[in-house]
Amino acid sequence: MSECKCDLRTKLVGDGCPVCNPEKAKEYEIEALRDELDDLRAENAKMLDLLRIVRAMPHSYEAIRKVIQFVDGMATQ
Repeated sequence: MSECKCDLRTKLVGDGCPVCNPEKAKEYEIEALRDELDDLRAENAKMLDLLRIVRAMPHSYEAIRKVIQFVDGMATQ
């Protein structure tokens, strides 16, 4: 196990690190994972919306072009 490198103020306030305050570190990790899950759900919803649009469109070059533009836009975010 590593050694705590927090300053005294951080230890006293209770933020700490996984060494001096493992409970708080777990809370922060859970919160970060929940935020990431929310982001993934939002991205998934966008992809499902796009899929609905593509399925409703006649299969054409225009439909494929819109899909490519959307995916390119997602990759730059």
